[in-house]
Amino acid sequence: MITTLAPLVLDSAAAGTTAAQVTYMAAPIWDIGANIKNQGITFAVYLLIGGTALVSAGYYFIGRNKTAALKTLAVGVVLIGLVGSLPALGVVSKDTIGGLTNSGTR
Repeated sequence: MITTLAPLVLDSAAAGTTAAQVTYMAAPIWDIGANIKNQGITFAVYLLIGGTALVSAGYYFIGRNKTAALKTLAVGVVLIGLVGSLPALGVVSKDTIGGLTNSGTR
């Protein structure tokens, strides 16, 4: 078991293996490499869409409560819009703070 786990924990030189023998697996949900912010936001939006749909369907079909289902959909759509616009809001905030403080003008 140690010989199986050692190449995964240690780098190739410390494990006594060549780099060709060590394989790395990608993350199962999203790639943890570059551009993590946008991929994470996209993933969060998809989770909100699915969660909103499931909860709303539960209220509508199981609980027989149409008002709660519509309220859940309304709140879900607002949250999806807010989370989906986070990258743009960050750029606006950065530009606004930069303009107010005159940072980055040198």
